[in-house]
Amino acid sequence: MKKYLLYTVIILSAVSCKKWLSVQPRDKVSEQKLFDTEQGFYNALNSVYLDMNLKDTYGGQMSMEMIEVMGQQFNILTDHKLQAINNYNFTHDSAKARITMAWRGSYTRIANVNKVLSVIDSRKHIFSNTDNYSNVKGESFALRAFLHFDLLRLFGPVYAVDSLQKSIPYIDGFTSQYQPLLPANEAIDKVLKDLDSAEYYLRKDPIIANGPLFSANPDGGSLYWRFRTLRMNYYATIAMKARVQLYRRNKTAALESAKAVIAAQEGRFPWINKDYILTNKINPNRVFHTEILFGLHDIKLADKQRNYFDPVLEARSILAPLPARLNATYENNNTADYRNNVAIWAIPGNGIKDYRCFFKYSDIEHKDSLYRNIIPLIRISEVYYIAAEAETDKTLAFGYLNTVRKNRGLLDLPLTAVIATEIRNEYKREFYGEGQLFFYYKRLNTTSIPAGNSSTANVTMSAGKYCPPLPDDEIRYRD
Repeated sequence: MKKYLLYTVIILSAVSCKKWLSVQPRDKVSEQKLFDTEQGFYNALNSVYLDMNLKDTYGGQMSMEMIEVMGQQFNILTDHKLQAINNYNFTHDSAKARITMAWRGSYTRIANVNKVLSVIDSRKHIFSNTDNYSNVKGESFALRAFLHFDLLRLFGPVYAVDSLQKSIPYIDGFTSQYQPLLPANEAIDKVLKDLDSAEYYLRKDPIIANGPLFSANPDGGSLYWRFRTLRMNYYATIAMKARVQLYRRNKTAALESAKAVIAAQEGRFPWINKDYILTNKINPNRVFHTEILFGLHDIKLADKQRNYFDPVLEARSILAPLPARLNATYENNNTADYRNNVAIWAIPGNGIKDYRCFFKYSDIEHKDSLYRNIIPLIRISEVYYIAAEAETDKTLAFGYLNTVRKNRGLLDLPLTAVIATEIRNEYKREFYGEGQLFFYYKRLNTTSIPAGNSSTANVTMSAGKYCPPLPDDEIRYRD
């Protein structure tokens, strides 16, 4: 891998939530200057979070665009610009470009995290207290694990079929030296090792004692240790362990981690108050922010909404589902489901489209609202789904699943239902625009999935469709 340098200086603004992260003009900053102060370490990590908002990763390819199309979430017509991705034609230039963006963007973020980890121990003395040092180090380990795991989920093999197949390089140092492609199981080992380290160093994360602290500092001071769910915090780390262990098919360990997060939910990650989405028509809380364990704050999120989902976009550009598929996803258009509300899915009033369009990431009128501009990456609902899938006691398993359904306005499922089917249905409803459905299908090696451009047809899946090739440059480098 190439060595990347940190060129971005980020500062925290203590004015308001809407400016909790602000960017100074980009300029080269020497390593010595950047890491001479505790604030410099905060700036370095903030640059990673901000750059994760770019379209190469979670501001596009790895959340709301490429990965969602690969999961057949949208009606991609024959002349659509994402037709190659929709057809898993990874040799097409447009598909190659998106795959390369996701690879390079993720490894650039990893390189910048590794820079922090490479110098933090030698500069431990500059931190005002050991807790701050420990939490910065823990966040860094957690971010490195998070980014590598998504690369593994995308580029690695279908783990349930072949966990020994070569996957990705795991870059755990700031180096320009060649790093080999690891077998998928060894990459998972490294992800879990980093998550164990993160859990250890984040053991005094402020979120444990005080909750997310999702508001400005009442004393007017620094915001760095507030808004904890907009950073890789302690509970997001434990939730990631549950996600990774389930991927590895270690349901016992996955359930243990999931239950640890569920036990801490009360007072920290409350279910969305239905009035925030059903009644508040001007400023609806479309992302259910109280339930987010980890998300990104993106001041340009409304631009992404316009670029991907705006009703004014041509048919060859807009990401919108086939009406029949959307109705089926929400139990034949069950309007009781909060996620099927007109604040998120609506036919545009100007008549420019005759089908429902996606408005989850649309801007709201009150620009100071705490839930504005958030891209969800880990939700408490996923933790419940993991617990439901991993629990061997049928009554308890349905209890976890029905807890989510109850907090989405749905009735409890009977014990006679097929829980695997119902969990799959929940993934389809819960994570629209968040990039989780494709990874769900891949984890289970689902051989046939509903086609996004047909109300009845399915797409036959295979390892070739689930596993895009590494970028051409990476292949040439390794040759």
